[in-house]
Amino acid sequence: MTITYKRILSKDNEQVKNLITIVLNELENKDFFISISEDELEDIYNDEICILYGAYDKDKLVAMAKLDLNNQYDVVELKQCLNIEKYQVAELGRYLCMPEYRRKGIMKDLQKLLISEAKKLDYDYLVVTAHPQNIASNKTILKEDFELKITRMLSNGYYRNIYLKDIRNL
Repeated sequence: MTITYKRILSKDNEQVKNLITIVLNELENKDFFISISEDELEDIYNDEICILYGAYDKDKLVAMAKLDLNNQYDVVELKQCLNIEKYQVAELGRYLCMPEYRRKGIMKDLQKLLISEAKKLDYDYLVVTAHPQNIASNKTILKEDFELKITRMLSNGYYRNIYLKDIRNL
């Protein structure tokens, strides 16, 4: 198995929807994943709003992660609760990986790619959230030296650990 990493394009929309369906259907706790609205599904291919990377096994999309750029979706709320409103902040999220591809370092690689993209775009901080009981996601986040800052209910009704990473000096 050789995994390749690349930007996900709108032509891959059906594969993105399929990946979401497969991962959601097998989750033991549906609160681990914040649902994706139709508007967000359209926005994920807009480079001014986010950067979306996928992991492919040949032509099959097997995992994805995205970087929401400054002031998109939950970024404003997360900046406020962390008291970092004056900084350029992006949010890592939408970590999805097909069950048979887990524990192979794919999410770690995707996370590193997105951190590199954020650094190139001169972001100061990255935030990422995870359900407190989602052990795999929390471990992946901590491996990249994110610091757990707070655990709280977000305005979207989801309870999350909120992590922060200063990338100004990377």
